Amino acid sequence: MKASIKEVQKFIEESELVLVGIGEEFERKLLLEKEPEYLEVCDYIRQAGKEWAIPYVNTYWLRMRLQDKVVAALRNLQSMLEGKNYFLVSTCMNGFLREAGFGEERVVEPCGSYRQIQCPDGCEGSLEPADEMLLRQIEEAINGVRSWEDLQCPRCVVCKKEKIFNNLYAENYLEQGYLPQWERYMKWLQGTIKRNVCILELGEGLKYPQIIRWPFEKTAYLNKKAIFVRVHEKLYHLTPELSEQGYSVDQNAVDFFTEVL
Repeated sequence: MKASIKEVQKFIEESELVLVGIGEEFERKLLLEKEPEYLEVCDYIRQAGKEWAIPYVNTYWLRMRLQDKVVAALRNLQSMLEGKNYFLVSTCMNGFLREAGFGEERVVEPCGSYRQIQCPDGCEGSLEPADEMLLRQIEEAINGVRSWEDLQCPRCVVCKKEKIFNNLYAENYLEQGYLPQWERYMKWLQGTIKRNVCILELGEGLKYPQIIRWPFEKTAYLNKKAIFVRVHEKLYHLTPELSEQGYSVDQNAVDFFTEVL
C-alpha cells in the first residue's frame, strides 16, 4: 500500500507511540557527490588522514554551500511529532537533528557525530564535547584558509595523542558516546508491545540494516497493532509479512517531508 504525506501525518496523530528511523538519505551523499569541489576537499582530507572530520564537513557543505532542505524536512517531521511519545533512531552523523529541534532525550545516534571527541586509540574516559574552535578550524580548512594537516585538537590525557570526532570514522570508535541513550531507547521500545504504534522508517538503505531496517521490521511484525511506513527513493519495497500493515513511499525521504501539507 502507498501513503501520502497527509496520511502519514494522520497515522502519527492517531497512534499512541511513534518509532522513527532516520537513514542515509538524510546524509545527502548523492547530492554531495555531484559537487566537484566537495570531492576535491574529500581528497585533501584523505591525504591528510583526517577522515574523522567528514561528518562536520558534510554538515557545513549542505548548510552553507548548498543551502539544502534537509533541516526543513526534519523540522516538518518534528512538528508532526509535537506532543507525541516518540523515539528516534538515526544512522546519520551530520548533527541536523539538533538543529531541527529534536531533544537529546528522545534521540539515539549509534553511528556517532561531530558532537563529541575521543582518543584515536580509544583510551577510556577520553570522551568529551567538541568545542566550537575545532569546528571553526575545519571551516577554515574547507575554505582554504588553513591546511588540513594543521587542525589542532585537544590531546588525550592518557596517551597524549590528538583527539578525533566520536563516530564510525574512528578506528577505535568509543560506543560509550551513545550507549546510555541506546539503553533508554531499549526501555522505551519495550513499552510499545501490544500498543498502537506508528513505525516510520525514513530514507534508510542497506548500509547499516542491523540498526534500523531489520529491527523495525521485526518490531512491526511482532505487533499487529503497529502501522509501518517505509519511505525511500529506491528501497521502498515491503516484506510479504508486512503487506497488510505496511505502507511504502517510493520517494526520497527528504523530498517527501518538504511537501506542503
